[in-house]
This record gives sequence, structure tokens and C-alpha cells, in this order.
Amino acid sequence: MGLAFSKQRSHAFDLYRCIAVLAVVIGHIGLYMESIDGLSKLFFVTPINYGVPLFFIISGYLLAGSISSLRAIAHTTYLQSLKRFYYLRVCRIYPAYIFWLFIIWGLSNNILSSNILNFNSNIEGTNIFVQIMDLVTHIFNIHNIFPQYCRTINPVFWTLAVEFQWYLLAPALFYLMLDKSNRNMLITFFIILIISICSRNWIIWSYFAEKIPIAELWRLSNEQIYVELYSFALGIIIWRFRRTEWRLSNMGMILIWAGFLLIAFYTYSFYFAIGSNSNNVIGIERLNTRDGYIQFMVITNMKYISQIILAYIVFHYRNISLPKIFYLPVQYIATISYSMYIIHYPIMNNFFSPSQNFISAFISYLFITFAVSTLSYMFIEKPFIAKSRRESFTNTKTILVITDLGDENDTLPKMPKLKDYVTNCHDI
Repeated sequence: MGLAFSKQRSHAFDLYRCIAVLAVVIGHIGLYMESIDGLSKLFFVTPINYGVPLFFIISGYLLAGSISSLRAIAHTTYLQSLKRFYYLRVCRIYPAYIFWLFIIWGLSNNILSSNILNFNSNIEGTNIFVQIMDLVTHIFNIHNIFPQYCRTINPVFWTLAVEFQWYLLAPALFYLMLDKSNRNMLITFFIILIISICSRNWIIWSYFAEKIPIAELWRLSNEQIYVELYSFALGIIIWRFRRTEWRLSNMGMILIWAGFLLIAFYTYSFYFAIGSNSNNVIGIERLNTRDGYIQFMVITNMKYISQIILAYIVFHYRNISLPKIFYLPVQYIATISYSMYIIHYPIMNNFFSPSQNFISAFISYLFITFAVSTLSYMFIEKPFIAKSRRESFTNTKTILVITDLGDENDTLPKMPKLKDYVTNCHDI
């Protein structure tokens, strides 16, 4: 059983997935290890602030393409398309998630072995009912709603909750942003953006006014769908304008990259300067109310500018084609990126100490993460992907399929074979 790469994948979006997962995986080990500091830590950690937003933008783009392709199948109603859409999403996301969820939950609750994973600091020592409720909220991906269950089993699982909640809202956003005029699409986006900005700024004000504790500041202002939905909406906008050949000059892109990197390093250097930890909260407590409020609000709102710039960078390079020698490792990392994202934090927390030598720990950490992720993809993800592909091929009665996941330079989209359409739907 091998990885069996698909020939229908987009070079650009495989590259984006590769960059996003490496930003998170490398960023977390940079935050975790105490044996590096100063500019070295700044270099390793800064990209982590954009790994998750990049994943969300990619998700908005590719899911817009997926639902558009499903709706283009002849004699298929919108409801049938949605049912197929959710079935494909469940087959793609849940098998590996549920497998590792039970493994990590069992280990962290002394069920499968000794307590070698201690993520459940919020509920450690509580009764079995609370521990089971923790598991149940994670199964249904609503754990980010409850302060006692958020960031317990695995700290990175909050993003999967937001992603799952995005799937529930996606049909409404597709209707408002794909089926309507450009004007209505932009109005919808700005409403979502304003909701995110206002709610996040109100939560920050509530913290500095001592109305909510610091843990709730982080959970409510970062780990909820109402503050992250605009990232998915940016992806939908990129999908809608994917055939628009509006490109900046080389000098324009240099300025775009300079602005993006400047904001990125300035944002994290702020947290770094005040001694903040990986949750960006410890250092905040050291700020006085007035100065802390102003600085934190400025930094928070600068992130919106940087993420919109990031979305344009995704748009600008969406048709990039990589040389084969470079693309093969990129495709490999993109293929196992989901499993890498799920399991890298437990591996880091279980096998390594913050005081270890950084170089040796870093190499070992990457090796174990890549090895376990490859096995997870081959034996958990891949069989379910193959199963849903076979069912798609068997159950679909028509070969009249329109898909825009192919060559973006074509005046009209190519009419792929049915097996190519099925491959496209699952690769995204």
C-alpha cells in the first residue's frame, strides 16, 4: 500500500498546504523548546500565526470548487449536491480525526495506559462523566463552545471544530457569494468581516475591563467561527475571481511581500517582547490596562490587514507550476498534511522536553511526525478516500460534469472523464 499521488492535484494548493502545515508544525516546536530564544525563536515562531489562516483560506477556495462541481452534474438537485458534499467531507475528515481522538483521549485519561499525555489540565481528576462529555463534545466538534472542554484533548483540535462549523455554514455562504452578483458577494464579505472585527475587539475590551478572565479572552477572540469565518470567505472570493487576470507587477508583489512580512514579524515581536507564551496570554497580563489595551487592539487589527494580503498572495500564485523535482516532496507533505496537523502536538508533548538540545529534538520530532503521519494516511485516510471514490464512480449516472479545477488558462473548462472528476472532489 503506497501513497499513490493523484495527477489531478493543483501544484499551487499543494504548495499552500505544505507551507501551512510546516508553519504550524515547526512553529509549535519553536514555541515549545526553551533552548532557543531571541531572533532564532522569532524566526521559527512567526509563521505559525499564518499557518491556520492559510488553511482556512484554502478550505474556502477548494470547497467552493467542490460544491460548484457537484452542482454542475446534470440532473442533480441542490439538495443532492449538498448530501454528496457532506458525505465526501465526512469521509475525508472524520476517520483519522476519530481514530487519533480516541487514542489521545484514552492516553490522557489513564484509560489505555499511564497518563503520558497531559492535555486535560482543565478537567484532570474529574469524574468519568466529565471526561466522557469532553470526548462527546470533540466527536461533534463543538468543544470550542465550552470553556471547560476547549484545548483539552489536543490543543490543535479547536481548528477542526471551527472547520466543521464552517461546513455547516458553507451552503449559505456559497449561495450568497457564488450565486449572487459581485456587489452582493462583497457586501456579504464585509458584513462577515465587520462582525469578526467588532466581536473580537469587544472581547478584548471585556478582558481589559476585567469582565472576562484571560483564558476566555483567547478562546472567545480566536477559536470561534464568528471571528474566523472571514478567512473562509476570502477563499470563496478567490474562487469566484479565479479566472480574472488581475496581477500586480513584480515591484508591486515585492511591496506586497514586504508589507506582509513586516506586519508578521512586528506582530509576533510584540508578544515576544512582553514575554508571551504560545497562547499569547502570559505576557498580556504584564501590560497595564490602558497601554495594554491600545497596543493589543492595534496588533489585533493589523492581523486583518496581513491576512487579506495573504489572501491576495494565494490569488496571485494560484496557477503556479512547480518543477517535478521540487513538486514531489511538496506533494508528499501536502498528502499527509492532515495527519501531520492532527498528531504533531501530541508527539512533541509526549516525546520531547522543552530543555532538550533544539537541533537534535527538532530533527527527531520531524522524523517521528513524518513517519507516523505517513502511516496514518496510508492505513486510515487513504482507505476511506478510496471507498468514497468507488462509491462516487458507481452511484453517478452521468458523465456530463463541469469542473474548474483543471487548467485555469482555458477559455472554457475542459470536460473531464468521470474518474477525473471523482479524483478532483477527493483531492481537495
